Amino acid sequence: MIDRGSDWQGAAHRRRGMVATMDGPLSDAVGWLHFLGAIVAIALGLSVLLLTKGTLLHKSLGTIYVLVMIGLNVAALALHRADAFGPFHILAVISLTTVLAGVIWLIASSKRPQDVAVHAYLMSWSYVGLLAAGVGQSTVALRLGGAWVWPAILGTLLVGGILIHGLLPRLLRGMFGTA
Repeated sequence: MIDRGSDWQGAAHRRRGMVATMDGPLSDAVGWLHFLGAIVAIALGLSVLLLTKGTLLHKSLGTIYVLVMIGLNVAALALHRADAFGPFHILAVISLTTVLAGVIWLIASSKRPQDVAVHAYLMSWSYVGLLAAGVGQSTVALRLGGAWVWPAILGTLLVGGILIHGLLPRLLRGMFGTA
């Protein structure tokens, strides 16, 4: 039996000093790919959120954001011990679902204002989820203890939700005259 210590990550995991939980050099490569992908996705996502919607630049950077997020989530799902599927893996599945739903909804829709609104909400939540996972992972990396992981994640989601539901309707009204 693995000694999990005082938090969900486990004592053996902490001794290795790794966030990634696969063994060997591959875990280091996948871990770095995941980390760098997260940094790129945060920058791209912010850019896409701040750009004028529907422009070629918005669509191009948005496409790259989606591709990076898919790679990021696949890497996150690969980073686990055989005996553990933890909170970050659950978040990766939710993130992957949100990103893909946001893209598929827009591609399959008639591009009516309501369809664009659904896309905007899904992609905004995708970005907030990315930030929440980053904040949660930072609590682990800073060794603040497992008790801080979920409050950090949920706090980020709460603030993000307030911002999304406060700002996005105004943006959509400005674009289409309705929310």
